[in-house]
Amino acid sequence: MSHASAKTKVVYIDDNPQDLRLARDALVAAGYDVATHVDDATADFDVVDADIVLIDFHMPGLDGGEVLARLRAVLSPRHRPFFYLYTSDRSLSGAYRQLGFDGQVIMKGNTDALLRQLDAARRAVALRRMRPAV
Repeated sequence: MSHASAKTKVVYIDDNPQDLRLARDALVAAGYDVATHVDDATADFDVVDADIVLIDFHMPGLDGGEVLARLRAVLSPRHRPFFYLYTSDRSLSGAYRQLGFDGQVIMKGNTDALLRQLDAARRAVALRRMRPAV
């Protein structure tokens, strides 16, 4: 499969199975390759070749910032997916940069909003793929 026709791979980490299922179904229907995980411990394998990683902030025993830091530590420096905070917690609005995320996807649970917001991320992925490898 050429890069031009490669599907955008999204990994979504969230402790809520219903949120995972709703998002996965909407993203697959929109043409994304999707892997979901209820915690970050199982996500390493999928994150290594992901284009976009969505991370819930509020999870039992950890927060999305901690998940992000751990995943970045295990990734090869050559592979850097776009990491997005995925939350409906308005108190975190704008804090995504301080936490180290590339962006945030708001209105968690609204699949139409999710798809609209990920369209921009998908374009960024396509542009990154066009750059020559270093």
